Amino acid sequence: MALILLGCAQPRTKVEQAGEADFARYHKLGVAPFSDPRGQGRLMADSVNAGLRKLLYEPADPVALMRILANHKPNQDSGMSLEALELIRLQTGADAIVLGRMTPDWSALLLTVVETELGEPVLHAVARPRNKKQAAFASADEVVQETLRILAGRR
Repeated sequence: MALILLGCAQPRTKVEQAGEADFARYHKLGVAPFSDPRGQGRLMADSVNAGLRKLLYEPADPVALMRILANHKPNQDSGMSLEALELIRLQTGADAIVLGRMTPDWSALLLTVVETELGEPVLHAVARPRNKKQAAFASADEVVQETLRILAGRR
């Protein structure tokens, strides 16, 4: 019985800081289009970008970031080549890049933040809808709000 109760008490979103990096030192964030089977990844990235200022982050130039990402796409593990990270850092000034990926059924958001200096992940998160009765995120806006909650928790 105790195991069942513990299972119910688990948070819907799990955030893990990767490595020893101090997330507070990242002030300028770039947001890549989310990997999304429903085709709303660019919309989600634009909305997260718009919300960054409210969290006291400076958004990196999205046009310059999109130009770089067109030639250097993140791989399946949300990793990027050092060449791409160097270009992003030099051309956008981003301290870190936010990479989001939706599961095919939208039941979870996988979020990774990668610093641009060495390409090390500094944060991993798995987010599920806040409403426990919901099996999947209902809208891109819900995904954006959860992403911003995760980033706000790092400030």
